[in-house]
Amino acid sequence: MGILIIRGAQRGITNMQEIKDDYYDGERPLYGIHDTKLINTTFGKGESPLKETANLALDGVLFTWKYPLWYSDQITVTDTIFEEMSRSGIWYTNDIEITNSTIQAPKEFRRCDGLPSITFTSLTLKRQCGAVKILRCMMYMLTGTTWG
Repeated sequence: MGILIIRGAQRGITNMQEIKDDYYDGERPLYGIHDTKLINTTFGKGESPLKETANLALDGVLFTWKYPLWYSDQITVTDTIFEEMSRSGIWYTNDIEITNSTIQAPKEFRRCDGLPSITFTSLTLKRQCGAVKILRCMMYMLTGTTWG
């Protein structure tokens, strides 16, 4: 695992550790991390890899299993894939921005906020999602949702 401190402003953070080109599996491998940039990282089988995290920048990350981002805050996601088994992936998460990413998983969002510019292949939104803005997105299939 390669970790190094980088300088720069990511959501107001001056020091972030960087995790690059890595693979994790098992339960909660990076539980509670904060102020971290993950680049080209894969999360294999194992639930809740990034539970209760804050101030993360995800770039080129692959999630293959359940509950990737629960109870997280201030998350930026770019060029990331949430595969079908990463279901129920972004719950109870606030201040999240997702761009140029693919979500294949069902039941991906619940009680979360801030979702601009996403590519969806499948989407189920629960009524508990408030103040959600979806801009510049492509939806290939929409199931289980009542709009209005």
